[in-house]
Amino acid sequence: MPTEFQWHPHLPQFTIKAPLLAFVVNFGREEMQVVAELSLAAKAMATQRHRAKAVGFIDSIVTDLGL
Repeated sequence: MPTEFQWHPHLPQFTIKAPLLAFVVNFGREEMQVVAELSLAAKAMATQRHRAKAVGFIDSIVTDLGL
């Protein structure tokens, strides 16, 4: 699935966009917050297993970027 990664120009956040969903990841010194915007189709497929995979994916990006 094609995916786009964008840094916000002024805020400590990045966005991961795909056709069915988007994740906005805000981070600070002590915590990280993830806001997911899902299409209706993505909501129908959002199982606990899929959520766990998404969290792992975002954690790996944060680790790779040293955040």
